[in-house]
Amino acid sequence: MISRRIPYLRAFCNEFHAVAPGSFWCASDAELALAFNGIGAAHWPKWLRTALTALLRPFQAAALIHDWEYSQNVKSCRAFTAANWHLAVNIAHEALYDCRPGVIPAGALAALLCQFFGWRAYLEGHLDEASDNAVLRDGKPQAETKPREDPRRNEETRP
Repeated sequence: MISRRIPYLRAFCNEFHAVAPGSFWCASDAELALAFNGIGAAHWPKWLRTALTALLRPFQAAALIHDWEYSQNVKSCRAFTAANWHLAVNIAHEALYDCRPGVIPAGALAALLCQFFGWRAYLEGHLDEASDNAVLRDGKPQAETKPREDPRRNEETRP
C-alpha cells in the first residue's frame, strides 16, 4: 500500500536534498498520503497507475513531491511549470544519489510528458469546486485539510 511508504519516501527526499515547497516539509504523513496516488494522473485507471508506479519505482520520492504540488490550491501556469521542473530536478537528484545516472533521461522524459500533457491533471489536482480545501482522489472527496503556509515566508512577504 502506498500510504505506508510515505514516511520512508519523505525521509528519502530529505536524504537526497529534494527540492520541495515548505508546505511539503510541514505536511503530515496523512496529508501527503491523500495527495499521493503513485505515478500517473488521478483520472487514469488504477491498474495503470499501479503498473507505472511499480515500473518507475526509482522515481516515487520525486513523484510524492510532484503530487503534493499538484494538490495545492494555487493553480497557475507558473506553479504548474515549477512542479514539473521540481520533478525533473528531483529525479536527477535521486538518480545521482543512488548512483544510477542512466535513469536521468527517463526522468527528464517523465517531467516533459507532465509539462506537455499534465495540465488537465494539474487543474483537477485534488480540488473540489465546493470547497477550496477538499482533497479528491479519483474525483471523490477524501478528507478536509487546511492549506499550509510556507514556513519560509514571513509577515512582510505575505500578500
